[in-house]
Amino acid sequence: MLTRSENSSPVDVDQRLDPLDARTLPTALAHDLPRSHDARLKRIIEVAMRRSGSYGVAGKALLTTFTSNDYLDSEFGTALKMLDTSQFGTTPTSKLTAWLLGLAPLREGHRKAAARALTKLVSAPPSSLLMPAISLFGLTLFWSLILSIAFSLFALILGAIFGVRAFYPESIIVAGLLPTIPLFPVVLLGIHLGQLKSALELKYIAAHAVGRLGVVEAIPELAEASLERSSALSEMSGLSLHVLLPMLTPEHYGRLGPHVTRFLCRLLKRTPDFKLEEPLRETYAVNLVNALGKVGGPEAIEAVQAAANRWRGSSVVSAAERALALLEERKRNETARASLLRGAEQPVIEPGELLRASVETKDEKPELLLRPLDSD
Repeated sequence: MLTRSENSSPVDVDQRLDPLDARTLPTALAHDLPRSHDARLKRIIEVAMRRSGSYGVAGKALLTTFTSNDYLDSEFGTALKMLDTSQFGTTPTSKLTAWLLGLAPLREGHRKAAARALTKLVSAPPSSLLMPAISLFGLTLFWSLILSIAFSLFALILGAIFGVRAFYPESIIVAGLLPTIPLFPVVLLGIHLGQLKSALELKYIAAHAVGRLGVVEAIPELAEASLERSSALSEMSGLSLHVLLPMLTPEHYGRLGPHVTRFLCRLLKRTPDFKLEEPLRETYAVNLVNALGKVGGPEAIEAVQAAANRWRGSSVVSAAERALALLEERKRNETARASLLRGAEQPVIEPGELLRASVETKDEKPELLLRPLDSD
């Protein structure tokens, strides 16, 4: 599921020039992707492929480049720049590139760099992926003028058809340009909503691509995205998470950030509500429990115990027993380490502070303590 394609040699590039061909889609979009997400992803990529040419980038050229093993470093750098939405917002090319980076057989260093860039998109708020305000203003003004001019031309055509000579063409054009002002907010709202939709689609594609790249460092961001309100993004992030969780090892403990335990515990608590078929839901719960046993902190003990009680009679129980043994041992080790650290701390003594004997003396007169020694 969502596994990376191994058929990545340059020999089959020609067979994969059209990623939407029915024969190549199982390889391009990954096996066992749920039907609803498979259809959604196909639809988004199909539209991006048609529209990417209008942004100066041919979709098939991109596909040919990144499904071969001989792409250049500069070409990979260009692909990463296409993911930058700070100048033009989310474009068809950025969505197509995000998908291709997950599909392509990238080299190890490039694979991790691509995963970092895609993970950043997954965790970014949709509002941060929109085009800058000045670009939005310019685009809105452009389309408002285009629509106004279209109205004026329509008025001229109607006047010519019906023989209306009460108005001169110049006055009709001026009257046609007047709707620019009321059209502006309508066009602005339409473009803004379209950009938000595109931003969510880009995050959706990025979540899928990160799962295909197989970089476990993306797990915290995917786990957080799985808790999002957007059901499509949440489910796709969960599917990619389902692929990455089994790749974790105990060596990853402490290397995935301070919030990974909290995110995984929240997901484990929500597993009964996931929109997944029953076998997959149980497997997902097992993967979450195993992951917490490998990388979770002692605070995960309660969540794992609750999962064992909730999934009685399933494979989750045995996974929880193994995870609890690891978590309890980790808790004991951290407690012992904390005790050693406290014992190693020495009290701080100010320079002017005097040390007093711990045993009391009978002579308590201060002047006698300072008397000189008797001479022989």
